[in-house]
Amino acid sequence: MSPPGTRQAGQEPSPWRYRRFVMFATGNTVNNVGEGVYTAALPLLAFDLTGSVVLMSLLAALVPIGLLLGPLFGVVVDRWGPRVLVVPGLVVQIMAASALNVFALADGAPIVLLFVLGGIIQLAGAAYRAGWMAGVPTMFPECPVRSRGTLKSLFLATLVIGPLLVGLLLPVVGYLGLLWFNVATCVVPILVWAMRIKPPRVARQAPAGARALGADLMDGWRIFRADRAVMIATVIKFPLVFIGSSGTMTLALFILQDRWEIPADKVGLIMTGCAVGGLAGSLALSQRREFRLYPTLIAGAAGLTVALFAMAVPVLAALIMAMVLLTAVNGMLAASLEMMIVKHVPQAGIGRVSGILRLLGGIPAFVGPLLVPVGVAAIGAQPTFALLGVIGLAAAVWLHRTRLMWRETAPDAGERVAVRSSVLVPLAATENAALATTMVTFSGLVDGLEHLAVLFGNPAAQDSPLVRLHSECLTGDVFGSARCDCGPQLHHSIDLMRSAGGIILYLRQEGRGIGLYNKIDAYRLQELGYDTYEANRKLGFPDDLRNFGVAAQMLTAIGVSEIRLLSNSPDKAAQLAANGITVRVVTPTTAFVTEANREYLRTKIRHAGHLIDLDENLRRNA
Repeated sequence: MSPPGTRQAGQEPSPWRYRRFVMFATGNTVNNVGEGVYTAALPLLAFDLTGSVVLMSLLAALVPIGLLLGPLFGVVVDRWGPRVLVVPGLVVQIMAASALNVFALADGAPIVLLFVLGGIIQLAGAAYRAGWMAGVPTMFPECPVRSRGTLKSLFLATLVIGPLLVGLLLPVVGYLGLLWFNVATCVVPILVWAMRIKPPRVARQAPAGARALGADLMDGWRIFRADRAVMIATVIKFPLVFIGSSGTMTLALFILQDRWEIPADKVGLIMTGCAVGGLAGSLALSQRREFRLYPTLIAGAAGLTVALFAMAVPVLAALIMAMVLLTAVNGMLAASLEMMIVKHVPQAGIGRVSGILRLLGGIPAFVGPLLVPVGVAAIGAQPTFALLGVIGLAAAVWLHRTRLMWRETAPDAGERVAVRSSVLVPLAATENAALATTMVTFSGLVDGLEHLAVLFGNPAAQDSPLVRLHSECLTGDVFGSARCDCGPQLHHSIDLMRSAGGIILYLRQEGRGIGLYNKIDAYRLQELGYDTYEANRKLGFPDDLRNFGVAAQMLTAIGVSEIRLLSNSPDKAAQLAANGITVRVVTPTTAFVTEANREYLRTKIRHAGHLIDLDENLRRNA
């Protein structure tokens, strides 16, 4: 069971079982074929009209322009729902493409008009796709992850079909006929929409005094950062996208023609084989009943490493097979991005996070073609392939070393989070009186651990009860360790809730998730001069393994959806918000600073942005 607002793929059925998906996928794919034809034909037409390779390249460069506005389209989707971008985007595409065909291609038309209308077409297409893809999880809730992955596979198929159609139809209908074909394909998704296959209406109009655009974007960034799997997967994909970029394939094509003197028609066949390999890699992932992120990433890193080292071998057969393998892995990684978004990102932030991920993913894809030629000029082609292979190997080794943080221990699909039991437990408050609390246990929590909720009074009856997320710290909570301020924090929270009421969620996440024994090992490293985060990394763990989505599950199970959070950690508020809990107020807790734990708290401020005034708290506790 995934945290509220997120999706766990589990054993999803095939989306092809559902007639609505078949019709939606058909309309989407027809439109993608038209776009593939347009993308291949327009730069060729520009060269035919002007004879300028520069203008041809500039028109081709308009294709990824939608990446730049992806986060802004995401804000629109998340605030007003996916529906607002789909039909308007398609209508603008049709109008701009028709104007391009009628006016921009007329005799004497300025070339700048071709660029302006081409840019509008790309932006409108990006807006339409942002709406369509963000709506997939709500349109096909039975299989949202596989639906998104399958649509990505179909898109990759159009990368093969589009250029092929250009080659077949250009002698028959000419450039203008191909461009009108693209206009016609934009109508097909509108017909699908007219058949009521569209995202459900979302009542998410911005209220009066809505936050500024920048605040919405920052919320999207916090949602992105709240899921550590998504954030770390994005980071590890930087080197993977870089080494598998078009720069690598361009170098391989150069070697085919320069060193091996393969004729152009044979190179075309090899590229078709590579495109089929990319489609096969995408289908191999998207048609699996269950999507798991870590195995996909480790397979991608290993596959790219093998392909690049094989390219470094001066054997023609090895080079060709490596090119097919590289595109197959790229296809798998491309599908994994779409499936990761649906599985791990809450619906309320799926538009913004999708835009952010595509924008970030475009950086290594852009840098790769720039740096690969630099490597070739410096060390030669084969050593450049080997160097790229070393980067892939380093990514694979890092993924292996951090495998524990990717463990998926969710209960069986279909199990719902529920209150397992609750019991009155009096806590010692004074010598003559006890503090009545209710301790609640749960079933179906995402990590399967025995977390506990301690209720003071009747917090579910409050509009926004005070809530403290407290990660277990045996050394501080029980034995009073002076290395941290966990014990005093816990007891201070109990004192506050004695009168105000509230909830303490006691989370079994010892040592920021690494466990008691590993925490003790980290203490030993701290004695050697490492800080608390450096010690974790030295042991092979990330800075923080905790997932506070489980806290959102617990709150939802006891009927609480809005809270006042008692915390110094920005990450807790962000993760709760990303998992469907409204955090009305964040109240900083008192930091119990001593000379023994001052450096530890300073490190938390520096590394994790904790809101602590060390000097003031040190004076207060002196």
